[in-house]
Amino acid sequence: MPEKKNHHYIPQSILRRFSPDGRTISLYHLDSGQPIHRAAIRSQCSRGYYYGTDAALEDAFGETEGKFSAILADVAGRDYRELAFKEKIGILLFVHYQRLRTVSAAEASDRQMEALLKEIAATNPHTADLDPASYRIEFDNTQIRNLKAAGDATLLVADLEVKFLGNDRKTGFVLSDAGVARYNQFAENHPLFKHWPSYGGIASKGLQWFYPVSPGLCIAVFDPTTYAYGSAKTAACRPSSRDVQALNTLQALHARKCIYYLPERASDEDLRLLRRYRGKHPSIYDVEIVKSPPYCYPDGKIGQIVSPNSPEAHLGLQFNFSRVTDRNMYEGYDRAILPMRNPRLFDYVDQENRRRDAASKAGPERNGGAHEDPNAG
Repeated sequence: MPEKKNHHYIPQSILRRFSPDGRTISLYHLDSGQPIHRAAIRSQCSRGYYYGTDAALEDAFGETEGKFSAILADVAGRDYRELAFKEKIGILLFVHYQRLRTVSAAEASDRQMEALLKEIAATNPHTADLDPASYRIEFDNTQIRNLKAAGDATLLVADLEVKFLGNDRKTGFVLSDAGVARYNQFAENHPLFKHWPSYGGIASKGLQWFYPVSPGLCIAVFDPTTYAYGSAKTAACRPSSRDVQALNTLQALHARKCIYYLPERASDEDLRLLRRYRGKHPSIYDVEIVKSPPYCYPDGKIGQIVSPNSPEAHLGLQFNFSRVTDRNMYEGYDRAILPMRNPRLFDYVDQENRRRDAASKAGPERNGGAHEDPNAG
């Protein structure tokens, strides 16, 4: 077995930014409402051999975490006002993979797949009599499959933008054990799309990701065809006190179990409010099966789309640091998913993934003697 047994899915370098001493951290259990102080950072957001026993993925993440920290340090020296293209791409890729490498992301995928398989089992005459609540369907290595999905979708982040939300207010940002929180301010406030069951797809119009990397800094990734964040002349935005509370609420909603915070930047009342908001909101990890109306194929067969959906964070937020620039009412739009922000990019990525799958199935002899890197551009 390799020496690196303890694999972190939230980097220790990020957790240390919420620490008073670089070794310990304060966390707040959202179910029990109990704070724990001076918890060892090395034991937080980690599992034994989470990415496998050969340490390859853990080493790769360690390398990218180092580069990410270097980017943040370099940009901080410029007061977060400049962002080179290479730096932007590095941040986009890091946040993209952070979303899907956590335990909460793996458990969410497992729940959706289990719900879908149980729905299928209910239509099978051999299993229709089984009570879905009487059995569980478990999966292995979902985190690895999530990372494969992240690799397949890497090019879809190429058109997103990055801004730094600098917070010098009394209440600081908190960080959940899920890391990245998603939102869609556009869909939430659109007269048509606010009724859509899901808005978090990576190709969706209005996509927003928020990743707090310290009590005073949150990275915002967003769809530039839908929003304008602050001034076009700077990569920095200053959120209001209400914005900080809203972003912390999103962290609480996305958390699996707990949030991390710096005690001098988060009061007991701040933490209780986050727990209260979380308790009132439907869990974004619950799963509901959504079915389309039946439709007829040309050969007379009847089809139906069956999709496992989880609640999105519905808070009706209007951030002060961003404004919606897409005023299209999308009259007559009736698809089950939100409009794509960049259909041409999506089509290109789809074709590229099909080409890679075909090349992989062809084998090494027909593929130049080597398998292609799924992350290559």
